[in-house]
Amino acid sequence: MSRGERGFSMIMVVMLLAVTSISAAVLLNTVGADIFNASIVHRTLRARSVAEGAVMEVIDDDRTRAILPDFASTALTANYTPSAQSAFKNALTGDYTASVKLLRFVPLAESSQTWSRALVYEVTADATVSNGDGGSQLSSEIFRVISIPPGIMLPFKHAR
Repeated sequence: MSRGERGFSMIMVVMLLAVTSISAAVLLNTVGADIFNASIVHRTLRARSVAEGAVMEVIDDDRTRAILPDFASTALTANYTPSAQSAFKNALTGDYTASVKLLRFVPLAESSQTWSRALVYEVTADATVSNGDGGSQLSSEIFRVISIPPGIMLPFKHAR
């Protein structure tokens, strides 16, 4: 091999090393972005699970009935305070706030004695996980049946 050929081989090796290094850097950058995106999706799904559990907890809690606004109340929104035994409000699962809003009245059945109406409520839970790095909001409608004497005018107000 002549001296010129050895120089050319050295240039080819350096160029091949540069291309390999650039390819490795791009690959590491892509893997890092994928890991970051996966962590965002993971936190969002965890927050969604906490929000779903929180809504079910609000609906199933015996204390919820006492805070539901009725058609005579001036406050159309009630804030729900989770109990100390809440499975969805702790350091491991996450945190949430919830509210209940009176949305509307729906006729169910009528007779000469009473009118049956359903008060329709919206239960909303805002959940956060990982110290606020992930969050989700979930709303669900529930209703409560009431009977009122005929002739009572229901107000035309709602929380939404």
